Amino acid sequence: MKKVRFAMAGAILALISFSAHAQSDKLSLQIYGGAGISNVRDFHDPDFGFAANASAFYRLNNTFSIGLGAGMEQIGAREEIIFYGPYAEPLFAQKTKVTYNYVSIPLLVRAEIGSKTKYFMNAGLTSGIFLNEKYYFSDQTQGTTYTTISNGEYNTLNLAASIGAGMMIPLGEKTSFTLEARENFGLTEISNKYLSHPKTQSAHLLLGLQFAL
Repeated sequence: MKKVRFAMAGAILALISFSAHAQSDKLSLQIYGGAGISNVRDFHDPDFGFAANASAFYRLNNTFSIGLGAGMEQIGAREEIIFYGPYAEPLFAQKTKVTYNYVSIPLLVRAEIGSKTKYFMNAGLTSGIFLNEKYYFSDQTQGTTYTTISNGEYNTLNLAASIGAGMMIPLGEKTSFTLEARENFGLTEISNKYLSHPKTQSAHLLLGLQFAL
């Protein structure tokens, strides 16, 4: 729990510092969240994942903005383990679900076009601070689901390349509805203890609101 508090506090302080040093007439705040497909490449099969974030964007000119955010991302994955008997005959299968929870800090450059309804692209890096892994598995012999939590096998920092595209629809003078499809492609291994070089990947449909300050 202390790790969660420290990670969130650091991310929020960075966001506040970024906002405090920006001119208010060029600053906007975006709050968004959504779900999609996630995976740990070369390690598990895809499963459900989600993300939620608050980002401050500073407008550099009429086209480009730079944004810094803080939030949470959960990477979900699945696998099926088949147990074999002495003659290589399959005995039973154990279905597992794994979730990796991160504090996410995206640093993005945004390019946008349009007058009222605006279309944009985001690109940049998302830093993930590892919180924990939750491992769920069902034992078919007993019909029971077990849960384990692990913190020690995974790297603290996970870097991902982020790219997205979407639109902003005005709801009022200073408020817009945002819709974005974004992919985060892991660049660093989540753990150094595996030969398969596991890296995260997620694709989300994000809905949110943006407020001009």
